[in-house]
Amino acid sequence: AIRRLPYKVLWKTKSDFVKLPGKIFTSEWIPQQDVLAHPNVVLFVTHGGMLSQHEVIYAGVPVICIPFIGDQPKNAKFYESKEIGVKINFKELSEDTFYSAVTRVLSSPKYKNNMARLSRIYRD
Repeated sequence: AIRRLPYKVLWKTKSDFVKLPGKIFTSEWIPQQDVLAHPNVVLFVTHGGMLSQHEVIYAGVPVICIPFIGDQPKNAKFYESKEIGVKINFKELSEDTFYSAVTRVLSSPKYKNNMARLSRIYRD
């Protein structure tokens, strides 16, 4: 799905992938707050942990959440209820569902606008 998208991707992973497209950069460690604060960041894909939720709202970046356990499903519902992101159920994750979620969030200004509004409230 990432190959079909016109975006560069920064992916935190411990896996060593073979032959990823040149627009995908991987690292075992990424300074998440610094990355989220960068003006070129337009979307954050996360499992939906609480710390990431605070960081992404502070930064004002729309979200795609793929929850697994614990508080993550509840946080994913929060993203959807505030229209600041969308959830993909892990069991339904595929190239098409991921591509659809990315294009949905990035093609509709409501996610960015709602997140910017929530970020202003959060920072106040």
